Amino acid sequence: MSTEALALCQKSMETLLAAVNPTRTTLRVEDAAGLYPVVAEGLSPGTNSLVGAPIGIRATKTFVAMEEQCALLLQEDLLNPAPGIDPPMALIQVYGAKSQMLCAVMKESRCVAFVSVHEGKGTRKWSEKDVEAIKRATREANDALGLGGEITEKTVWA
Repeated sequence: MSTEALALCQKSMETLLAAVNPTRTTLRVEDAAGLYPVVAEGLSPGTNSLVGAPIGIRATKTFVAMEEQCALLLQEDLLNPAPGIDPPMALIQVYGAKSQMLCAVMKESRCVAFVSVHEGKGTRKWSEKDVEAIKRATREANDALGLGGEITEKTVWA
């Protein structure tokens, strides 16, 4: 990933943060080891960063649901998720997320990158404007990084 491409992705995450006003926005891109490090992030004041914490997210229930259903995943209350789509507990306990949106870049039925929006101030009903904003940011990241993927259009509330 070039410095220029990463700068464009960072700008997209900051623009998404301003548009949706959550506590955190992130872009994770799959690396050669199959991990998804955060390569760009927008943070509201006082929010902990996820940069430098690549995780094996592939086995988490939220990731599996997003990838298998090829869907934008909306979770309005992380403490009361849809059955079988529990978020990683660290997201709640360590990073303070209460709600999230996940939007994938899919290539050959595989998630190669995704944008997440985390709300830590409380549970949140995601609006159509919020959904359009995360889709736009995900398209921008796909284009900037030259991933050649497709953006999920189907939406699943979990």
